[in-house]
Amino acid sequence: MARPHGVRGAVRARPTGRTLSTLRVGEHVLVGGAEREVASIAGTADRPILHFMGVDSRDEAAALGRQPIHVAAERLPPLGEGTFYVRELIGCTVVEGDSELGAVVDVEAGPANDLLVVEGEVGRMLVALVDETVCTVDLEARVITVIEGRAVALPGGA
Repeated sequence: MARPHGVRGAVRARPTGRTLSTLRVGEHVLVGGAEREVASIAGTADRPILHFMGVDSRDEAAALGRQPIHVAAERLPPLGEGTFYVRELIGCTVVEGDSELGAVVDVEAGPANDLLVVEGEVGRMLVALVDETVCTVDLEARVITVIEGRAVALPGGA
């Protein structure tokens, strides 16, 4: 979710894929871990505005701010080889050679490619999710192996 929209409890959502554009009124989703029913949908596929049952004020909508929206995994369409849902990557351990860099805590959408945000003992790092950087993604083992020297540490561990 991005932020409240208006004063009646609607929120602007930031889609990370096609799923939000397929939501229908009456469907149940998880918002920050709590089940919510979609009361109305406005806006566009790129900038949907959602209203959930029981969220009737700007303050209530603001309380949902920055919370992820999840649909049931079985509702998601299958992806092609080498393509992953963000939810599959979050929590995976990232390794470089014999060293563990940390765990994926977020995936940032970029104009050219997505970036894995990895948090470990040395702070936060970014890893471009491209073949030139990532050797393997083993979702069963929850391990992502990167080519040595390709992870970029963020200044000050930001």
